[in-house]
Amino acid sequence: MLRIITGVFQPDLEQALVENVRRHKADDPLAPLILLVPSDPLRRRLVQLLCHEHGQTLLNVRILTFHQFVLDLLAEAGSLLPEQFPSEAFFAELVGAVLASAEDILSAWQSIVQVPRAWDALWHTIRDVKNAGLDAPHLEALLEDSDPILILRLREPSLLRILQLAQRVLAAKSRLGVVDYDDLFAPAAEFVSSSRMLQACERIICYGFYDLHQLQLEFFRALVRNATVTLYAPWLPGHPAFVFAQQFFDRHIRGLCPSARIDCAEAPVISNAPPCTDADRSSPRSPLRHLFENVAPGPEAHCPSQGTPAIRRFDVPDAWDEIDLIAKAILQLVDEQGYAFEEIGVVARSLEGYERVIPRVFANHRIPFSSSMARPLDDYPLGQAIRLLLDVRETNFRREAVLELLGSPCIRLPGWDTDELRAMHDYWDASTRRLGIAKGFDQWQRLARFAQRDLQVPGRATGSEDEAVVLPVSAEILARLWHAVQDLHDHLQRFPEQASWETYVHSLMAVCERYLALSDGRGLEASGNYVDRDRSPIVETFYEGLADLIRLTPLRTAITFADFAAGVRRVLRQLTIPVSSTTGVGVQVLDAMEARGLSFRAVYVIGVNDGRFPRVIQEDAFLRDRHRRWIELDLGYKLPEKLKAIHEEQLLWYLLVNSARELLVLSSHRVDERNRPAVPSPYLAELERCAGPIPVENVPRPLSQKATRLSLYREIRLLPQELAVLWSVLQRDPHDVLDRIHPNWIVLVRAERALREHERTSGALGVFDGCVGALETVHRRLFENGCSPTELDEYARCPFRYFASRVLQIDALVDPGAVEEVSPSEWGTLIHEILRETYATLDARGYFMHPGTAGIDPLEVLETAARDIFARFAAGFPIGYGLLWESRCDRIVSFLKQVVEDDLTELFRSGWRPVSFEQSIRGVLTEDMGGPLTIQGRLDRIDLHEGYKTIRVIDYKCKWSGAPDAHDRNLVLGAVRAQRFQPPLYLAAVAQSQAGVLDAHDGTIQRCEGVWFYYLAPRWATDESHESLRFVRVKFPGHAWQSALREPLRWAVAVVVDGIRSGRFFIRPGAQCDSCVYFTMCRKTHHPTRWRVRRDPGGSAELSRLSQTTVPVAADTVPGGIEGSEKSPSIPT
Repeated sequence: MLRIITGVFQPDLEQALVENVRRHKADDPLAPLILLVPSDPLRRRLVQLLCHEHGQTLLNVRILTFHQFVLDLLAEAGSLLPEQFPSEAFFAELVGAVLASAEDILSAWQSIVQVPRAWDALWHTIRDVKNAGLDAPHLEALLEDSDPILILRLREPSLLRILQLAQRVLAAKSRLGVVDYDDLFAPAAEFVSSSRMLQACERIICYGFYDLHQLQLEFFRALVRNATVTLYAPWLPGHPAFVFAQQFFDRHIRGLCPSARIDCAEAPVISNAPPCTDADRSSPRSPLRHLFENVAPGPEAHCPSQGTPAIRRFDVPDAWDEIDLIAKAILQLVDEQGYAFEEIGVVARSLEGYERVIPRVFANHRIPFSSSMARPLDDYPLGQAIRLLLDVRETNFRREAVLELLGSPCIRLPGWDTDELRAMHDYWDASTRRLGIAKGFDQWQRLARFAQRDLQVPGRATGSEDEAVVLPVSAEILARLWHAVQDLHDHLQRFPEQASWETYVHSLMAVCERYLALSDGRGLEASGNYVDRDRSPIVETFYEGLADLIRLTPLRTAITFADFAAGVRRVLRQLTIPVSSTTGVGVQVLDAMEARGLSFRAVYVIGVNDGRFPRVIQEDAFLRDRHRRWIELDLGYKLPEKLKAIHEEQLLWYLLVNSARELLVLSSHRVDERNRPAVPSPYLAELERCAGPIPVENVPRPLSQKATRLSLYREIRLLPQELAVLWSVLQRDPHDVLDRIHPNWIVLVRAERALREHERTSGALGVFDGCVGALETVHRRLFENGCSPTELDEYARCPFRYFASRVLQIDALVDPGAVEEVSPSEWGTLIHEILRETYATLDARGYFMHPGTAGIDPLEVLETAARDIFARFAAGFPIGYGLLWESRCDRIVSFLKQVVEDDLTELFRSGWRPVSFEQSIRGVLTEDMGGPLTIQGRLDRIDLHEGYKTIRVIDYKCKWSGAPDAHDRNLVLGAVRAQRFQPPLYLAAVAQSQAGVLDAHDGTIQRCEGVWFYYLAPRWATDESHESLRFVRVKFPGHAWQSALREPLRWAVAVVVDGIRSGRFFIRPGAQCDSCVYFTMCRKTHHPTRWRVRRDPGGSAELSRLSQTTVPVAADTVPGGIEGSEKSPSIPT
């Protein structure tokens, strides 16, 4: 027997239900009663309604969801229920396994076999087919039916293809013995007639159902045939908002029991009702009940009534501002109007995208809440550590993956402490970069060489004369890293290249047991079900996911490790962990489906934008609506059309806005998650049509504007952190607030002062522009330890770059795995080492003293030196692609052969002889030379001319540009403009230390002839006279400090030294910015900073004038020197 009571949830169905329960319990308080509801939130609502609000006892009353009732029936029947039901991730993997193994239908699905995201969509389609009653045997019979009309219909490729795949997937599911919740309705329906629980129950109440799939419908029919059933249906006959429910009742409920009694808890809504009377004005009927009616409401539709909640609407920038606003509004309701947290609901059409926002904001505001929101397991440290374990194995021990794994908070190494791991991580990172470890266990074996001795990790050095900062890493630290990597390699290598799902799962569990900090008491039964022994929910969820993967073993007995790793990653992404309890006390955060039938004093509807509420409605890509309609109307299986879901969206909106008793707050976003403009929902216009105009309160993004425009952002409602920020922006003293919330409150005060300094557009350069004043470390470096000429060049080019690299000593990190080829600076270092090694070997063998020495081939010496140096570099540094490295090495050796041949010819022709290599020098510039300043450097080579008792300094310069610049060919001009300080400062230093430079050679040195720059430029082809520029010698005169150049050189040095001494490190935008590694720190794109630099009359203006200095005419007169014009002999061998 069936009785149907229709109406809206509040107050119609709720009042009717309470009266029904009261009458049922009036004579016998112990009379059994079963209430079935579609969702657990609605079950809790009925408990609250009956017990708390109306004082009804629940003696012998069972309030169950449909699924709970089915489980109880099967338990009574003695059916063997599974200990756990597979997750949705398992069924998606099941579809993928069937696609990979079904060769006869593989061609039809070839395009999506390798698209795992499509597997999930396919399973949703197949689940719809299964829930329509088309299981594997039915599908097989359907596909083999000889009916001509059916055969004609099945000729459509898309329909035939999906039905064939559904049959294969459902058949595989049956072979595996896997069931989901929906599979329980069919066996439960068979037991309804013999159930003692139902026989003892006089009445069954089904509350809140407006749609059932075919399997649920068959179970409901069994209940109607064997028990007295009362259905409380949210349905108003003839109302446009209930089209979705009415179609269900007209097609499936009315015919179920033609004699069924249908009562309306309230009279049907009539759109053309007469104007409001005085009695109507005092009735609880709300104008929101007119939603989606086709007739435009007249003035009487907006009559005020007691049942109409207050409506507010906010337009917010994004989800973070939205939830922050709602949190403050909730606290206002609780503090000022006496609301309880449980009386407030926060509802969205879908809570996707709010999983991180709501928990964090509500926690900051100390708001308790309950919700079914969940985050993927991959978001948690344990999930990330498991993914990294697989990545390390699959990427062949990529450096980033290994270090990230060892730095995970979940990692557990035998004999290691967590704090020790964290302390060593920076050393390991620096060491592996220094050793050039990118990936591959063979590269990690480089650590073994330093397990017994310390490793010196050099810092950044920009010139050949610079002393690099060295970070020592002890052998113990490297040994522990090597042992950890070696142990990890030994265990990960135990994964076979091909195996079954079960073998791989057991191997993964063994690795996880060893390296991850899981709970104690873990085990795995032979059946593949993991034993629960005091595990956390995260670990338990992970084990359940692995148990799902084991179930796939019979389908594919052999898979590759890559397939297994990809499957585990997909499971980690799809398994979810609840962010809060669903039964806790507090604000209820729900999606629209969960909120059906609930009632709140205040409802906050969030994310009311087009595309979110209503959601985007699309046809099923695999089973179109025309096919679904044919299956339902012609074959009789209830398979709903997807496009008709728009009617359910209207019903959900209607139920949601009518669930608010006193306050309804709506919020929409101005931009979406991709920062694109967002459009408010069209349902807002429908709401205004019924309830009248709703003012929109625009919420600005800046906190200062919120505080002036919105009452919710009064100072009393702000968090301490927000109040401190607001007071700082308003230039009020925030010390009283900051003293209470954070010990480092002074940082915020300084930040606010810095912001004002950054944004000013007038005045001189300040502290935040780099003018920090005299620094003790800089003073010590300049006048005690000494500096190199390259440092002064760097300051003249850009003072801020000097500050970042020399003062702060910030170094750009190089990722060895991202190195595609050796950098130009590294090639320059290699060339320097090859030339030094070549000339030092020739000098040691007496080649320059006795040019005719037999058996010495300079080019062979060069090749030997190059081969050894290249091999040492490749063993300790990243070289990129091996083929490119070898090709480049060959080209460099070929080029250096030409250079050495040309250089030796010039040496024998002119009478010079190399006598010193990589010679360190140190000198002091006096005040009349721009000092006082201590200069130190390293000379690449010193040549001696014994006939003239003269020396010259040779400095190699590797150039990789396409052509020389003005200062490359004119060192004098570069020196007076502070762009080439090496030549004049080398001269000054050599003049003070000639005896020390050549203390091993007899004779007195009369003077230094000059400084030669030997430009090694493989890309400088020819000049206008077609002369080769690949190897160019440019001379700086040795008499520079005794000529007219002295004053411009002194002024150039003085400007640079005074800027460094005074601590003026401002930016200087120019061509050098294109290759600067500090562009992420620099504010050259900040217009106020550029304006201040451009208008600065001090150091910036002096450097600008310095760059325009010209060479004095008198400086062009050079005294006689050695030019070596005699004919060049051939190179002795």
